[in-house]
Amino acid sequence: MSFVENIIDNCTKTYPHEYDYKMGGFYGYDDYFFEYYDELYELLQSYPDLSFGEIEAAYQQHNPKLDRTELKSTYEMVKADLDFWGREEAEYYKHY
Repeated sequence: MSFVENIIDNCTKTYPHEYDYKMGGFYGYDDYFFEYYDELYELLQSYPDLSFGEIEAAYQQHNPKLDRTELKSTYEMVKADLDFWGREEAEYYKHY
């Protein structure tokens, strides 16, 4: 019997997944760090004027257990990285 058939025939309840934020991921960072970093990077690249409060409100709506300190530090890291790459790009275009 296949896995899917087993689920269809035998499973009668749903169990929401609860992520364990304390599990270590790649190089000691949790995988959610990289997921949020990438999401925030793309979001702030498109909308650089979003404040931390706006970001926090959006993320808390979908993930109320998200650690505020981690989100803030990721937000600040993304802002610093975007600022750095913006300066690098401006410097590059001065020469070409």
